Amino acid sequence: MNSLGRLLMEHLAAENRLMDELQELIRQEQDLLIASNVKGIASVIDQKSKLISELACLTHRRHQTLAAAGFQADESGMEDWLSQNTDSGVSTIRQKLMDKVMTARECNRTNGLLINTKLNRNRNSLNILRGADNTGNFYGPNGQTTQVQLSRNFVVG
Repeated sequence: MNSLGRLLMEHLAAENRLMDELQELIRQEQDLLIASNVKGIASVIDQKSKLISELACLTHRRHQTLAAAGFQADESGMEDWLSQNTDSGVSTIRQKLMDKVMTARECNRTNGLLINTKLNRNRNSLNILRGADNTGNFYGPNGQTTQVQLSRNFVVG
């Protein structure tokens, strides 16, 4: 394997390690969403953001390495390099990364569905507390319902 191949292999190995961590965080996020553990979710989201930033930096470095070798500084450049270097293990490690990205994307999509389900449930609960007729009934600080007057202002011109 040539020196570019070894360098790309190192970049991809680092990206794979971070993707493993990201997948684990996304799984943790899903468990916390199911348990409605808001404090835990906030912590996981912070960690997830940092990992995504690190992944973006690693990917950028790999793309810059490709550009320095005369290839496009993106995944099409990676494809071009792979088509010219079929005997390296880079293709295998990149495919593992792509599989992990797809799995993480699907798990993240599922988490989005869980969030929307919880959000809709909360909206419905608030609507019930307000009253089915949407007149603005709320529970006040003393536990008694209060009536919020809704008015419409018309402008006659």
